[in-house]
Amino acid sequence: MTIEIEKIKACLLGGAIGDSFGAPVEFDSLEEIKNKYGASGITFSNYSQKPLITDDTQMTLFTANGLIIEGNTLDNIWWCYKDWLETQFKADKTEMSHKPVSWLVNEKEMFASREPGRICLFEIAKDHRGTFAKRYNDSKGCGAIMRTAPIGLIRNSEENITELSANVSMLTHGNPISAIACVYFSSLIHLLVYRNFSILEAIHQVNELIKDAISPEMGTKIVLNEVKLAISLSELNEPDVECIKKLGEGWIAEETLEIAIFCALKYKKNFKKAIEVSVNHDGDSDSTGNLVGQILGAKYGTDILPVNYLSHLELRTVIEKIAQ
Repeated sequence: MTIEIEKIKACLLGGAIGDSFGAPVEFDSLEEIKNKYGASGITFSNYSQKPLITDDTQMTLFTANGLIIEGNTLDNIWWCYKDWLETQFKADKTEMSHKPVSWLVNEKEMFASREPGRICLFEIAKDHRGTFAKRYNDSKGCGAIMRTAPIGLIRNSEENITELSANVSMLTHGNPISAIACVYFSSLIHLLVYRNFSILEAIHQVNELIKDAISPEMGTKIVLNEVKLAISLSELNEPDVECIKKLGEGWIAEETLEIAIFCALKYKKNFKKAIEVSVNHDGDSDSTGNLVGQILGAKYGTDILPVNYLSHLELRTVIEKIAQ
């Protein structure tokens, strides 16, 4: 296995670990999390259930599936999302209302409703295939960025990744800030897998990339300022909870991105701690955990992943298959 394939696998597995770890507390406040798990919140030490993925990992896998089908990539991803939609309501492949394009639907475990985001459900169900020219909503919820990492895993130019990430975001989320955040994140993943950059070096490279590639009028400065705040907080000796309060709750794309960057920078070689910090807050715990796991997996490979937790992870073999 080459180092690049190992990083691809680690990115997808790391994301699934963070996603499943944050799933039990996704809709809980920090106070509620502490009432359930103790003063330290949810930790790898007190996590006792089977790690089950959410719609974040499901849609990430369907994005990946769309990338490896021959033909028009954006079309393929859209139709893979249509396949995903069916897995939220049907028992298995035999009940699907259309001929699927993804091989993921051959896996019966994929047919499970895991708190899917309303924007994704509604826009895909209504066949609202959004573009920059035709936007069906003004959402910048994290339902696009949480599924975009695989675009950064393809061996392609940064320019192609920029265009594809933005267009994939616009399929369901009409606010350009969501598109910018998706471009930022997939570009960061790409540099961590294919270039020998530290996380901070890769961040600086992406900052320059989106300045040149994306119109400032779309909200580039908003995303860059959020990233700048995340970097500065990661360098301070302040309580993690207080830092994350300053960054937001992760329900919208730029906040999900900045919380993930904060945790990945502050605990860059301590995967468990980074994940724990990323989910113990008032916001969208599974999505922030998902992005942190993807960043650290893309940078450090499979050696950084917790072996015992990984051995129980739902769909592990499917994730490894699609990574390969």
